[in-house]
Amino acid sequence: MTSTAPILAPELAKAVAAQRDRLDLDVLSRAYRISAQAHQGQKRLSGDDFVSHSVAVATILAEQQMDTTTIAAALLHDVVEDSDVTLDLLRRDFGNEVADLVDGLTKISTLTFRSTAEEQAENYRKLLMSVARDARVIIIKLADRLHNMRTLDPLPPEKRKRIALETRELYAPLAHRFGMAGVKAELEDLSFKYLEPDDYKQLARQVKARRVERDRTIERMRAPLADELRRAGIQVERLSIAAHDRLRTGWAAVRDPDPQPRHAPHRRVRYRGALAVQGKRQERRRARSPPVVVPAAHRAATGRAHPGGIPRVPQDRSLPG
Repeated sequence: MTSTAPILAPELAKAVAAQRDRLDLDVLSRAYRISAQAHQGQKRLSGDDFVSHSVAVATILAEQQMDTTTIAAALLHDVVEDSDVTLDLLRRDFGNEVADLVDGLTKISTLTFRSTAEEQAENYRKLLMSVARDARVIIIKLADRLHNMRTLDPLPPEKRKRIALETRELYAPLAHRFGMAGVKAELEDLSFKYLEPDDYKQLARQVKARRVERDRTIERMRAPLADELRRAGIQVERLSIAAHDRLRTGWAAVRDPDPQPRHAPHRRVRYRGALAVQGKRQERRRARSPPVVVPAAHRAATGRAHPGGIPRVPQDRSLPG
């Protein structure tokens, strides 16, 4: 008996497995097949098949519960630029939405970032936004940049530094502007790794050394926090103080046209919990105090959000590499 199950790369299939009811797996399967055919024989500098990059970008988006159109466009985002697949073919097989997203990504790839000056970087971000008429183009581009940064090692040193500088000056602030805190933090950390390798290694050792202390702190905090939340009338089934998936909330507003975002109740519960634990006086005092910007990598090592705030438990996000 022949199986009719959609064919996807294993990591992408795993990411979409729990989302079968809301995703069109047949569309994703067709997008994967066309991408694999278009990139057949093409290799990355690492020696991996080029299609593995498209799959990785699509997987990042699928893990954050983006819609079928966005994931399909991620699978196809390089085919027009790197093969004989045309926009007309994509429009015929996948519709205008997917084709327009791929077209926007192709246009963005032709733009060149030439200056690290703050004003020029801001102008370039505005140019990106004007070219990308659909916000999902930027979201896919950020996922694309994130995977490229994760796999930067095979490139020559000077090219790594150039891409890392571009990422720090352009893409990390863009991720911040989109509310994608997790993406911003990882892009900053990866940029730091290639721009300041000695400092990065020293900081990575500090993060590793603090891991045992952090885990003990978490365990000491768990029971008192749960008790305080229950006294505030917040039901606690399982209290997790480890790092959560910060990408998801950043993309929720764009991926879901539903005017009642499914994450909103959880945000309200977290806010009530924060008030219960910190107290209203602490909340008012922190609201009046100007924020102190602390780089993401430094926060990971020190466990401090800002001076004067409550002690922050370093999140379980190891520095890359």
